[in-house]
Amino acid sequence: MVYHRPVRRHRSSAVLALLFTLVALGACKRSARSLDLDQPRLDAEMGRRFSAAVERPEVSKAFDDLMAKVGADPAVAQAGSSLTDALGADAGIRDSANAIIASFGSSPAVQQLAARIMSEHPDATPDQVGELASQRIATITDGPRFKGAWERAWNELMKTPEVTGVLARLGGRLSKSDGFTSAIDAAVRAKISEQRVSDRLTELNGGQSPDAAKATDLLLQHAFAVERLARFYQDVLALPAVTKAIGGLAHDLAASPAFQKIAVDGVAGLLSDATVRAQAAALMTALLTEDVTEDQLYQALQPLLMAPAMRKALVSTLDRMLAEPELGAISTRTLLPVMTDPAFVSAFARIFEGW
Repeated sequence: MVYHRPVRRHRSSAVLALLFTLVALGACKRSARSLDLDQPRLDAEMGRRFSAAVERPEVSKAFDDLMAKVGADPAVAQAGSSLTDALGADAGIRDSANAIIASFGSSPAVQQLAARIMSEHPDATPDQVGELASQRIATITDGPRFKGAWERAWNELMKTPEVTGVLARLGGRLSKSDGFTSAIDAAVRAKISEQRVSDRLTELNGGQSPDAAKATDLLLQHAFAVERLARFYQDVLALPAVTKAIGGLAHDLAASPAFQKIAVDGVAGLLSDATVRAQAAALMTALLTEDVTEDQLYQALQPLLMAPAMRKALVSTLDRMLAEPELGAISTRTLLPVMTDPAFVSAFARIFEGW
């Protein structure tokens, strides 16, 4: 059988969530810098709360809805096809993919599925049988069982030391970008009154100016409650400016020769690892198993995403992206307009209002 693996939104949504968390977290940290606070504790707790907000079902749905809108853009789809073509043109990737298919192609689950499809479609050609199998895989990967399993395994990967390290480097790059910094500062000056924040902390403290520890407690309890941060994400992800920016970022990255080179090298290196190929084959077998459960999918996904080669490839790819000037220029060009969009600035300012 020939299998055509459809591109799913789960990974894109997860990466996008991290990007938005880094931007929003950096903006909020800068906004609170001039207040008398326990800054290290505030920074650590804000990071935890933004991450918790991202994991809420309503926010996860907002990310998926955004990625669905971006993916429906014909220009983005065309650029994505050019990236897929670049990956498919690499001999090493082709050989590794063929090895994976050969590995799981003889498994009982595949043979049972093939027999079931052929009994239901006796006139189907081998390619048509493969396409029908792909459709059944897509039914699983588009559904809640795979999404739940993916998020569990992905969250474990994101918490590994090497991945948190490269994400910290990404966050540092964003926070030190002159364009982003000036845009955030302008939003703070235009919409957020530090005096009002200070007055509100005093009010919440019974009319007395709180010390740094108490002010930090009050700000976390009221302004940075997880429910409020979740609402911020929902509001922002529904903005037309954000859809345009993420669509532009996805299009320009996928069409960039520099990004394509980094992506090809990363995937080729990853698939050259025998353990990764074996785990990928095990995942494909699980996807073809009838009535597969979320736990079974997680048991197949977790070893793949947590493989040392996977962590190495992810870190190396992100570090190369950070070092590539062309990609930095793309990120600034596409994302910076969001920082000055009036609707985004208002949504950001609402974190500091009404608490």
